[in-house]
Amino acid sequence: MPQSIPSFHEALSSDGPAADRARGLALYAWLAGRWELEVILRRSDGSSERKSGFVSADWVLQGRAMQDVFAVPGLFYGSTLRAYDPDLDAWHCHWSDPLHQVYFRMIGRARGDEIINEGPEPEELAVRGAVVDVWHSTNDGIYTFFSPALPDEYLLRGK
Repeated sequence: MPQSIPSFHEALSSDGPAADRARGLALYAWLAGRWELEVILRRSDGSSERKSGFVSADWVLQGRAMQDVFAVPGLFYGSTLRAYDPDLDAWHCHWSDPLHQVYFRMIGRARGDEIINEGPEPEELAVRGAVVDVWHSTNDGIYTFFSPALPDEYLLRGK
């Protein structure tokens, strides 16, 4: 008799990071959990817009990857799958926003105490060129920037 096939959620979810990659997996470990998100879009004309959203993130794929749902209603509603590559000592990060049909890939790694995700910014990105308090969008190939050193209330508030 064949073994029981796990449900999709049972097969995807994981109790924590995989022990065989613990050092490399630590880079995004702080993201696991539920977070309130406040985004302030600052435009080049000096105007700004404040939006609220959420991030829910957890370990997946036997603890060798982390997946999130990253949402700011009216701006984006998508998911990032981050998989650690021990050969690169970096993360392959794949963002998908099926509502707006925005998809891109980045490589995430530590730079000092910060996390830098590098990759080309898609032309159709809604916040192109904006400087955002949670991440910075630039034209030089660096798309997102997280600094765990900044106060929690500035970036994300855990639930």
